[in-house]
Amino acid sequence: MATYRPRTKRVNVSTSDLQVTNLADALWVYSNKLDSEIRQANVSSQFRDQLARVLTRLRHYAQDLGKSLEKPNDQAFVSADSTRQHLILLLDSNKIGSI
Repeated sequence: MATYRPRTKRVNVSTSDLQVTNLADALWVYSNKLDSEIRQANVSSQFRDQLARVLTRLRHYAQDLGKSLEKPNDQAFVSADSTRQHLILLLDSNKIGSI
Protein backbone atom coordinates (compact mmCIF):
# COMPACT_ATOMS: atom_id res chain seq x y z
CA MET A 1 0.00 0.00 0.00
CA ALA A 2 1.31 3.43 -0.95
CA THR A 3 2.11 5.83 1.84
CA TYR A 4 0.44 9.19 1.93
CA ARG A 5 2.73 12.05 1.05
CA PRO A 6 1.30 15.54 1.25
CA ARG A 7 1.72 17.57 -1.89
CA THR A 8 4.43 20.11 -1.51
CA LYS A 9 3.98 23.59 -2.78
CA ARG A 10 6.59 24.60 -5.30
CA VAL A 11 8.70 27.48 -4.16
CA ASN A 12 9.22 30.09 -6.83
CA VAL A 13 12.83 31.07 -7.09
CA SER A 14 13.07 34.82 -7.13
CA THR A 15 13.89 36.20 -10.54
CA SER A 16 16.63 38.79 -10.42
CA ASP A 17 16.11 42.35 -11.61
CA LEU A 18 18.72 41.73 -14.30
CA GLN A 19 16.70 38.83 -15.75
CA VAL A 20 13.49 40.87 -15.70
CA THR A 21 15.24 43.79 -17.37
CA ASN A 22 16.74 41.52 -20.03
CA LEU A 23 13.28 40.16 -20.77
CA ALA A 24 11.81 43.66 -21.04
CA ASP A 25 14.67 44.67 -23.33
CA ALA A 26 14.04 41.64 -25.56
CA LEU A 27 10.35 42.52 -25.80
CA TRP A 28 11.21 46.08 -26.82
CA VAL A 29 13.75 44.88 -29.39
CA TYR A 30 11.25 42.46 -30.94
CA SER A 31 8.45 45.02 -30.94
CA ASN A 32 10.68 47.60 -32.65
CA LYS A 33 11.76 45.02 -35.23
CA LEU A 34 8.13 44.07 -35.85
CA ASP A 35 7.23 47.76 -36.18
CA SER A 36 9.87 48.31 -38.86
CA GLU A 37 8.81 45.14 -40.70
CA ILE A 38 5.14 46.18 -40.63
CA ARG A 39 6.06 49.49 -42.23
CA GLN A 40 8.02 47.79 -45.03
CA ALA A 41 5.74 44.83 -45.72
CA ASN A 42 3.15 44.91 -48.46
CA VAL A 43 0.27 43.20 -46.66
CA SER A 44 -3.43 43.86 -46.39
CA SER A 45 -4.57 46.54 -43.98
CA GLN A 46 -6.52 43.96 -41.97
CA PHE A 47 -3.38 41.88 -41.37
CA ARG A 48 -1.36 45.04 -40.67
CA ASP A 49 -3.92 45.97 -38.00
CA GLN A 50 -3.61 42.52 -36.41
CA LEU A 51 0.18 42.87 -36.32
CA ALA A 52 -0.15 46.33 -34.83
CA ARG A 53 -2.22 44.84 -31.98
CA VAL A 54 0.51 42.24 -31.38
CA LEU A 55 3.05 45.05 -31.36
CA THR A 56 1.03 46.98 -28.78
CA ARG A 57 0.65 43.86 -26.64
CA LEU A 58 4.42 43.22 -26.65
CA ARG A 59 5.08 46.79 -25.53
CA HIS A 60 2.50 46.52 -22.75
CA TYR A 61 4.09 43.26 -21.57
CA ALA A 62 7.47 44.99 -21.43
CA GLN A 63 6.02 47.91 -19.46
CA ASP A 64 4.21 45.58 -17.05
CA LEU A 65 7.47 43.84 -16.17
CA GLY A 66 8.36 46.92 -14.11
CA LYS A 67 5.96 45.56 -11.49
CA SER A 68 8.09 42.39 -11.23
CA LEU A 69 11.21 44.20 -10.03
CA GLU A 70 12.36 43.80 -6.43
CA LYS A 71 11.25 47.39 -5.92
CA PRO A 72 8.24 47.63 -8.25
CA ASN A 73 8.53 50.59 -10.61
CA ASP A 74 5.80 51.21 -13.19
CA GLN A 75 8.01 53.71 -15.03
CA ALA A 76 11.09 51.45 -15.37
CA PHE A 77 10.33 50.06 -18.82
CA VAL A 78 8.10 52.73 -20.37
CA SER A 79 10.23 52.90 -23.51
CA ALA A 80 13.08 51.03 -25.15
CA ASP A 81 15.48 53.79 -24.07
CA SER A 82 14.42 53.73 -20.42
CA THR A 83 14.76 49.93 -20.45
CA ARG A 84 18.29 50.20 -21.84
CA GLN A 85 19.21 52.79 -19.20
CA HIS A 86 17.87 50.52 -16.46
CA LEU A 87 19.85 47.60 -17.92
CA ILE A 88 23.07 49.64 -18.01
CA LEU A 89 22.57 50.72 -14.39
CA LEU A 90 22.04 47.12 -13.29
CA LEU A 91 25.08 45.89 -15.19
CA ASP A 92 27.24 48.65 -13.71
CA SER A 93 26.02 47.92 -10.17
CA ASN A 94 26.72 44.20 -10.65
CA LYS A 95 30.29 44.93 -11.78
CA ILE A 96 30.94 47.11 -8.75
CA GLY A 97 29.40 44.56 -6.40
CA SER A 98 31.48 41.70 -7.78
CA ILE A 99 34.86 43.39 -7.34
